[in-house]
Amino acid sequence: MAIFLFTPRGRALAAGLAGRAWCDLRGAVRHAACIGVLALGMACLGAGLVLEGGRAPTTRFMVEAIEWYFGVFVGLAIIVGSAILRPVGPGNRVLARLVALALLGAGCLSAAGLAAMVFQSLHGQRPELGLYAVGLYVNLGWNALHLAALAVFVQAAMRRRWLGAAATAAIYAASNLSFEHPLLRFGAPVLAWSDMNGYGQARNWQLAAGLYWTAICALLLVASHVVARRRTPWRRRLSADVGATAWAAAVLAVAVASWVLLHSPPNLDHIRGSALAPSYTRLDLTVDVFPAHPDLTSRGSAVVVNDHDAMIPNLFFALPAPLVFTDLSLTGELLESGPNWRRYRLNRPLEPQETLRFDFQAHWPPASLPNLNGERNLHANGTSLRIADVVPVLGEGRQTHAVPLRIRLGTALDQIAVAPGRMTRTWKEEGRRYFEYSPEHPVALAATIHSGRYQVARTPCGDGTIETYIHPPHEAAAPRLLTAAHDAMRCASATDRQGWTRIVETPDYAGAISPWRRSGGAARPDPSVRFAQEIVAAPEGLLPYSEIEVVGFLP
Repeated sequence: MAIFLFTPRGRALAAGLAGRAWCDLRGAVRHAACIGVLALGMACLGAGLVLEGGRAPTTRFMVEAIEWYFGVFVGLAIIVGSAILRPVGPGNRVLARLVALALLGAGCLSAAGLAAMVFQSLHGQRPELGLYAVGLYVNLGWNALHLAALAVFVQAAMRRRWLGAAATAAIYAASNLSFEHPLLRFGAPVLAWSDMNGYGQARNWQLAAGLYWTAICALLLVASHVVARRRTPWRRRLSADVGATAWAAAVLAVAVASWVLLHSPPNLDHIRGSALAPSYTRLDLTVDVFPAHPDLTSRGSAVVVNDHDAMIPNLFFALPAPLVFTDLSLTGELLESGPNWRRYRLNRPLEPQETLRFDFQAHWPPASLPNLNGERNLHANGTSLRIADVVPVLGEGRQTHAVPLRIRLGTALDQIAVAPGRMTRTWKEEGRRYFEYSPEHPVALAATIHSGRYQVARTPCGDGTIETYIHPPHEAAAPRLLTAAHDAMRCASATDRQGWTRIVETPDYAGAISPWRRSGGAARPDPSVRFAQEIVAAPEGLLPYSEIEVVGFLP
C-alpha cells in the first residue's frame, strides 16, 4: 500500500481523496448548524468547569471535563455534518466523507483542548500536552472515528440526510444505553485516567474492543461503497479489492471477539451453592501482590462454624472471579469442581455450633481482562482489594459479620502494603517486601487491603495516630488531609479512638461512571465536609480515598 502511494496513480488517488475530504469539511464547518453545535458545546464546557469549581484544574480533570461536558457535542457535530452534506456517491467519496467527518470531530476536540489549556494556565496549572494528546485524540477520538463510519453508512443506505442523522443517533444511543459488554456497545470504550496508573488495565479492553469496532466499521464502509453505487452492476461493485477488505475486516472482528470472550472473567451466576453454609470464625491470610504483572496469590487457613440449627452435610466454595483455586484441603469427598468453585461432601455432617478447619490457595491469573466496568482494582500502583475478594465464598452469599484476622501482605520492594489493624512487623525476603497486620478486634471481610508506591505522613490524634499513604506527586495534599481528618474525628467525639486511622490513596477511575457520582447530585458539597463524613465512618479505621487528584485537597 505504501509503495502504491508513490506511484503516479496512487498520488492522483490520494490527491483526489484529500481534495474531496477538504471540500466536505469546509462545507460542514461553514454551516450554521455546525457552528451552533460547537458554540453550544463550548458554553456547556465552560458551565461545567464553573460548576466543578471545587476541583483542581489538573490536566486529568480537564480531559475528564471535556469528555463529560463536551463529548456529546463532538458526536452531534459529526452527525449534523453528515446530514449537511449530500449523501455519498460512487468512487472514493465514501472514504473522503469518513476523513472529513473524522477531521470535523478532531477539530472540535482541538478547540475544547485549547480552551481547557487556557483555563488551566489562568489558574496556575501547567498543561500536560502528552495527556491531552492521548486523552483527546485516542481515548475520545477513536470513538468519534467509529461514529463517523456509522454516519457514512447510514447516509449511504438511507439517502435521506436528516432522517439518516436521526437514525445514526438512535443506533449509537441504543447500543450504548442497552448493553454493558464492550463488544455490544458501539465504538471503543472511553476510559478514565488516574495519575497513579494512567488508564490502567482497562486499556486492554479499549485496545481489544477498539480493534473489534474498527473492523466492524471497515465492514460498514465496504457496505457503504456497495450501496452507494446503485447504478453499477454487482460484479463491478464487488471487486477483488472490496472483497479482500471485507474478508480481512471480518477475520479481524471474529479473532478479536474470540480472544475477548476467551480471556473474560468467568460467570459464576449459574453455579448455586447450598443455602446452609457455615461462617468464618477465624482467618489467617497471606496475600502476595505482584504489581509488575499484575497478579496475586492468596493462601490461608480458616476456621468456620455451623451457626444454623440444622446439620450441614455438603460444603460449597466459590472464589470471586477471576481468582482460581490451586488447592483446597478439607476432610471430605470432592463431588464436583471448576476453576473457581468446589463442592464437597463432608465425611461427617457438620453439627450445629461445630467448627471445621480448612486450608486454601488461590491465584489471580495475569492474562485475564478486567471486569466490564473497566477496572479490576489490581494495579501496577495503588492496588485496592477487599479481603472478601481474595478468600473463598461459603455457600450462596458473603459473610457479613466481623472475623478475627491475621494477615500478611507481600509486595514489590518499592511499594508499601496496608491492611486494617496494627502493623506488627515488616521484613524483606527474596527480593520482596512483607508486612504483617494483627487487628485487635474482629474485622469485616468488606475491609480493604492495599499496595502502592506511597509517601507516608502521620499526626497524633487522641490515643491513636492518623496516617496518610499518598502517591508521591500528590504529597502536597497530605497536610490538608491530616488536618481535615483530625478535625473531623475531634468534632465527632472520636478522640478516644485507639489505634490507627489510615487514609490510603487509590486510583480514581470514578470518571468512567459519572461526574456527579462523587457529589451525589447536582449540588456538590465541599470536599472537606464530605471527606470528614467518610473518615469518621471508615470501617476498621481504614479509608480508601480516590479523590485526592480531582478535588480541593491539591493546591
